[in-house]
Amino acid sequence: MMNKRANRTMCFWSGGVAAAGAARPARRGVALMLVVVALGTATVLTTAYLMSKDNSAEIGANAQDTSASAWAARSGADVALAVLQTEADWVDADPEKLLEGYSIAGGTVTVALTDLEGNPPDGTETELAMTVVSNVNGVRTVLQRLVAMRPDATLDEAVDPEYEEFGVFATQSMNFSMGSKLAPWPLSEAYKSGAPVKMMAGFTSSADLTMDADLNAMNSELYLRPDSSAALQTLIDSGKFAGGKALAMSLPAVPARLPAALASGLAVIQSEDLKIDTTDASTTLVGGEYQRLDVLNDSVTVTLDDSTGGLYHFTGDVVLDTNAVLQVKGDVSVRIDGKFNILNGSTVVLADDTSRVRFYVQANMCVKNAGIGVPPAVAARTDRSPQDLEGLTNDPRRIKVYGMTADDHGTPGSTIELRDNSIGVLCIVAPVDIVSVTKGATVVGRLTGKMVKVSETGTLFYEPMMDDHRGFTAFTGPYYKSNGDPLDGLCAALASYDMTQGLDLFTAHIKAHSVVEIDAIPVPGPGDPTPRTEGKAKEKPWPFVAKAIEEGITIPSDNSERQEGLYVPLDPTIFDLDQFYNNGVIVATYAHDADNVVDEVVDAADNLVGGLGKLK
Repeated sequence: MMNKRANRTMCFWSGGVAAAGAARPARRGVALMLVVVALGTATVLTTAYLMSKDNSAEIGANAQDTSASAWAARSGADVALAVLQTEADWVDADPEKLLEGYSIAGGTVTVALTDLEGNPPDGTETELAMTVVSNVNGVRTVLQRLVAMRPDATLDEAVDPEYEEFGVFATQSMNFSMGSKLAPWPLSEAYKSGAPVKMMAGFTSSADLTMDADLNAMNSELYLRPDSSAALQTLIDSGKFAGGKALAMSLPAVPARLPAALASGLAVIQSEDLKIDTTDASTTLVGGEYQRLDVLNDSVTVTLDDSTGGLYHFTGDVVLDTNAVLQVKGDVSVRIDGKFNILNGSTVVLADDTSRVRFYVQANMCVKNAGIGVPPAVAARTDRSPQDLEGLTNDPRRIKVYGMTADDHGTPGSTIELRDNSIGVLCIVAPVDIVSVTKGATVVGRLTGKMVKVSETGTLFYEPMMDDHRGFTAFTGPYYKSNGDPLDGLCAALASYDMTQGLDLFTAHIKAHSVVEIDAIPVPGPGDPTPRTEGKAKEKPWPFVAKAIEEGITIPSDNSERQEGLYVPLDPTIFDLDQFYNNGVIVATYAHDADNVVDEVVDAADNLVGGLGKLK
């Protein structure tokens, strides 16, 4: 009995315990099922193989045409890029059909140029979207490229004393900490170009640059003085920034001087403090000199109007409180000897798209729980957000705040501060002052300060439209010779400028002491390709690279080709591309071949038709 029990095996299953003999039929059923599945799979694979033998030639032809179409698109894009690098008048030749039905690389291509919104360009753009459609035996490829255009400009046109190409210019220290954010303005027309925020460090030690480890600055570039420490220069390639460079010259952060008309001589309009509150009606102040100004309620609007002189001097404080509104109409300049406070839902607004104002502030300025450059309805909200600015067209350069030096009776080291969820659309130029954006405040524009602090969830959104791509970071621009060196005399001119002369004389000084290189006009010989300047038009990566970096996504080192959803739509009437459109967005192959435009491609471009003719 014991032997029989010992030889009897047990099978455990979900329904309890069963003898091994009872399980054998189930195993036979599974095996039979596996055999049937295997036979079915073999039948399907065999049938598919035999069927593929019938159309293998067609499959091979489709694959060949698909590859050829992709190469034709790339070749067409290279030809178009070569055209942009010449002196060809591509605007008058219809940029929406730069090439049409052009034969190249075994196919035909059509190329359109638009701005980043998909609109026809006028030749002033610094960024173009190039869309290429190729066709090889009915197989079509759509390719889009982003092209950076170097605007033609003289040195006189390029000099910018305020350095608007930089989102931040700090002469002594730069501090981004405690949840702060630094990024291009997402609602800008130029945001789609993926342009970075350029930061200029006027100091030389890495100890003067404070950036939290969690600060996302990967769409920013750091630029330095030539005498910056090795530790500071190392930060450029540390992975914290998207790029940057130690410049060949030191840039002086020039403070503004009071215009002569504001320095003295204005008529005295009010010799006592002026207080406007609920008992007063909205009013327009005539130009002239006043004492202290208080505007204390949203039931009135005080207007500064250039039709009444446009020049205002307040010898005391200017205070806007409790949803007060200070409106600027026309071109206005305001001198404030005391403090300038915008508080509790108040704001400074521009009357229309042609209005602008310059505030020359000699003491502290504070925007607290309020706005400047934003509509009253936005400023009055306690939950105001930068998203509330969507649809507005206010250029930050139309409101400027200048910090004054001791030469103009200013107090160097004063603070210009936005705090407590305030929003400002403006530019601050105060190289002798402390500039602070803190406690949830947001600036749309740019900042220059002795010490620039963005902290406690403060945000700086740089408006990339202010970078005209011809400044000191445009190394093929007017400040540089053809070999990449600065113009002769430029570095000495920057170093010798008398800062007490202010901004107004800076351009004349640089122009007078810099030797502009005279470019020789090349004359092509018989059979030579049309002369071109590669720096005039260059490919650049699509913004998805920068956006992915902002979001912490790893970008493969090989970006030569990828499938991406590009967001520069074309007018459907330009090309018959219905199958490529999905809610107005083209899905296309992006190829980055900026350095591979060869002379053979330029030779092909010499035969262009459609209004361009021989490239000149």
